[in-house]
Amino acid sequence: MLPSLVTKGKMSLHLTARYDKRVTPMARLLYGEITALCNEKGYCWAFNEYFAEQYDCSTRSITKWIGQLSDCGYIQTQLKYRDGTKQVERRYIRCVQASVGGEDVFTTPGTIVHDPIEQMFPTPLNESSR
Repeated sequence: MLPSLVTKGKMSLHLTARYDKRVTPMARLLYGEITALCNEKGYCWAFNEYFAEQYDCSTRSITKWIGQLSDCGYIQTQLKYRDGTKQVERRYIRCVQASVGGEDVFTTPGTIVHDPIEQMFPTPLNESSR
């Protein structure tokens, strides 16, 4: 059994993906796993074999679910091949920032960090309030 790659990550499933009927429930769960892995480096590096073992399914199912997520615009995949071959050396899966009505609705977790001190003490509206 492969060790779990998600040690500190939290699964994040945006409502748009959560209720998207074009995506199967297992693909949605896989999307949550991908977002958790993206927390560490900004991309997911796991191969289909890892996901298949985690979810007790075939690599073919994982391929299908990743295809659904990619076709629906939730993720982008990028392959790096070994020099001079067609053998995949590494795959990068990134969560895609979506836009609904001109507003961003999702960013890969961990990319926006708010300073809690700034949230507790908002910037004064004018000079006289200092």
